[in-house]
Amino acid sequence: MLDNYDLDNAYEINGPDEAKRLYGSWATTYDESFGKGWGYIAPREIAGILKAEVSDDVAILDAGAGTGLVAEHLGDLTVDAFDITPEMLLVAEGKRLYRNLILGDLTKPLNLPDAAYDAVVSCGT
Repeated sequence: MLDNYDLDNAYEINGPDEAKRLYGSWATTYDESFGKGWGYIAPREIAGILKAEVSDDVAILDAGAGTGLVAEHLGDLTVDAFDITPEMLLVAEGKRLYRNLILGDLTKPLNLPDAAYDAVVSCGT
């Protein structure tokens, strides 16, 4: 568990396996230690930009969803979470923000149907 997270660690990730390890160990404290602790406003701002551009009846893929910091600001829009880290998706699941939680790796072809989403959002991925 990473209580005192050093942001430089995220910038030094070398590949999907390292991402899984780092974010998996950070999942339970991510929102508090990074989201609030660092004053991370990007999820709120990115969600606001997206909401201004889409209608209410769209399906959105949150690529690199993590714990759901972007989806927290998307209101009642239909959003699916896609992330490489099961532990992050578990935290997101508890927030009940997503229609579906999809475990996957963005460095590989996505096993998703063509044209399944009207928009894709990503923050910090």
